[in-house]
Amino acid sequence: MDAYWKRLGPGGKTVRQAQIRRAGYPPQSSTVSNKGDAEAWGRKTKAAMDAEGWVDCRADRRIPLRKAFA
Repeated sequence: MDAYWKRLGPGGKTVRQAQIRRAGYPPQSSTVSNKGDAEAWGRKTKAAMDAEGWVDCRADRRIPLRKAFA
């Protein structure tokens, strides 16, 4: 399932939020500047999931700052 919606971003600018949900994968989301970019991101992410070239990098983003600079 794909979902796209508008929201206020930094400085009051309107940005687009995209969310992809696929069976067997964790939900993925991204914030971009316009709807075309949101849809392109969704297509690219789903294509990578279909080709099994997709890697969940959310765990890498949760590295403690102390450990990242050690």
